[in-house]
Amino acid sequence: MTLTLQSLIEEVIPKRAIKVKARLKGVNGTLFIEAAGTDERGWTLKLVDGVVEVKRGQGDNINCAIKADTKTWNSLLCGRLSYMKALLVGKLRIKGDRLLALKITNSLLG
Repeated sequence: MTLTLQSLIEEVIPKRAIKVKARLKGVNGTLFIEAAGTDERGWTLKLVDGVVEVKRGQGDNINCAIKADTKTWNSLLCGRLSYMKALLVGKLRIKGDRLLALKITNSLLG
């Protein structure tokens, strides 16, 4: 069964966040995930001391935004592509707080 990008973000990320809560302790910020080339409105991940909340659309006070196409997001969330490799080959773009993006993606995507 193939999961949609929406279900991967809305279901997989919160489950991973519970498993890696200790690694995210002390991490606070808001990240916007955008899927380029789609009609999706994107998702906002809000982290408060290791607890992740996922909402559709762009929230307020975004610290950083990460943009990739749907194929790249699926590869990242399914573990077929590492965050660092996607960033190095230009498949992933970050705007804003890169350190926050690194902390969050290494814990939730990698």
